[in-house]
Amino acid sequence: MSVSKLVKKKIHALKMTSHFLLPREVSRLRDTQFTTSCERFLLIKDDLKGAGMGWTAKLLTYALLLAHSQHRVMLEVPTNGRWCEHSPYTFQCYFKEWSNCTLPRSRPPITSARAVHSAYHEDVVTLSLEEFHHSGIWYGLGMVIGRVVPYSTPLLFSPVTRIQLYAESVLRECDMKNLFWTVFLRDSPEKRLEARTLPSFETYARHIERMGIKTIFWQTSSDHLFRRAVEYSKRNRLKFCYTKNKRYIHDVWGGRNASLRGISGWVGALNYALGRRSAGVISPQASMWTWFLHAGLNVSLLAL
Repeated sequence: MSVSKLVKKKIHALKMTSHFLLPREVSRLRDTQFTTSCERFLLIKDDLKGAGMGWTAKLLTYALLLAHSQHRVMLEVPTNGRWCEHSPYTFQCYFKEWSNCTLPRSRPPITSARAVHSAYHEDVVTLSLEEFHHSGIWYGLGMVIGRVVPYSTPLLFSPVTRIQLYAESVLRECDMKNLFWTVFLRDSPEKRLEARTLPSFETYARHIERMGIKTIFWQTSSDHLFRRAVEYSKRNRLKFCYTKNKRYIHDVWGGRNASLRGISGWVGALNYALGRRSAGVISPQASMWTWFLHAGLNVSLLAL
């Protein structure tokens, strides 16, 4: 059974089990995106204001499955840009192109997520990421996404050369190779409203000490957690590093603060590139950044 048929069945019946998907089938995702037949498209409008890079990435992975099920090439259309202040105003500011195809001249109005299947005969369909999120259709793809991630992650989220080179320079400056752990600390008033509980810094420290971790790449957008991480590292004589960017009390990425969308996109993509070079990840369960960092990687993960 093809991936296309499996995904359609999942969307409508929500009864499919993931063991039907074989690696040779999901590897065809790339063949759909890189094709000589650039005729059928699923155009994504990223209007999910305030969503973090991790959740945006997971929704895009779901959307890729939807596009593949209809033999469509998935591309992102330029908007006012939640992550980037310059052309192309999409994720392609930081990640390599998803396809050899270019955007079609005809860009129809947004189609309801639930109407995408009935619009199968249309060559070009435009989908709002916010509407896709709220429709819940992506939930029906949850059983298959685990099999697809190893193929979709390098397809959708391979950092562009300048991000990769900058990540290498950061690691050289820190005198780190690949024998470090990425530890992501998460806290903000917005996240506390969303999540029931977030791990305390003491919880992180307890696990770091129990596991004997001595080299850490700290990731956090929280100013107070960043200061605690630095103090803790110095006190315990750990080898540590971090990206040198400003941190805030509130969440500022993904369109929450228009004046910071460019820098927040750059910092997010850079930390993604750095985090995926680590030997292991410690990160909160309540954050989709945890999924994004670890998706498709065969490294240790401790989700707190």
